[in-house]
Amino acid sequence: MALENLSKFLDPNFDMSPPTDVKFVFGNNEDSTKEVKAHKLILAFASEVFNREFYGSMESEDVIEITDSTPEVFQAMIECIYNKKPKLDKCDLGFLSSMYYLAEKYNLETLKDEIIASIPKHRISEIDLMKVANLAEENNHHQPLSDALYDVAARFYLRLVKENLEYALWLFSERNRPHADVIFNLMERINNLKKPVWFGQQTFESVYSMIKNCKDEVGLTRDSIKESLVNSVASDVEEALEYFIDEGHISSTSDEYHFKISPTNLP
Repeated sequence: MALENLSKFLDPNFDMSPPTDVKFVFGNNEDSTKEVKAHKLILAFASEVFNREFYGSMESEDVIEITDSTPEVFQAMIECIYNKKPKLDKCDLGFLSSMYYLAEKYNLETLKDEIIASIPKHRISEIDLMKVANLAEENNHHQPLSDALYDVAARFYLRLVKENLEYALWLFSERNRPHADVIFNLMERINNLKKPVWFGQQTFESVYSMIKNCKDEVGLTRDSIKESLVNSVASDVEEALEYFIDEGHISSTSDEYHFKISPTNLP
């Protein structure tokens, strides 16, 4: 029950919540009236940095100015500590990068891992490609974050070459000369993508192989795939199917339950 209530502690209407005892204000924010309130003890329990700040040898302050974050990102980080986590795969990659910076600053290792794990689930478009690559380069001092962002951009570019070659070649136009270093790093990352992200995962490989080798015009059904892979967990099969659908490797045929390999993935 205590953990369930923790996420409600920031809700002023929750009558079991103790009063907050620390307030974060944002001096560099256009709207200086925005603030984030929290409980020192809960923050100290989650973060060694907060622990030293609130319960170290120096007297702690009740109002703390934050100059390296927006109220929105800082609020999201605080809510994660309170077990009130946003859907990270739905957050903007720039927002996630800013949250990763805070997780690094306050030594929130679990949050860092969750952010990195969510990044491959993001879908980007042509107009996002250079934005994501530049974001990766801007965060090269946070290597795991930079690598995850570059991988998203690199995997999208590989798909783009198959689906829109003209736009893919635009990357090397004169207009992008100022981003030459970023493009070089992106191409290097693409060159290193010798194997798919799911390579070595038996269920993923089995699902992909079954669908690719199917000769039936209507393809294979979810149930038939699960029945054939008796040694695989059903949820793993579902995860593999959803991944291949999202990545465009497979597509539905007569209905949403039948799948065939996408034409772009045929040899």
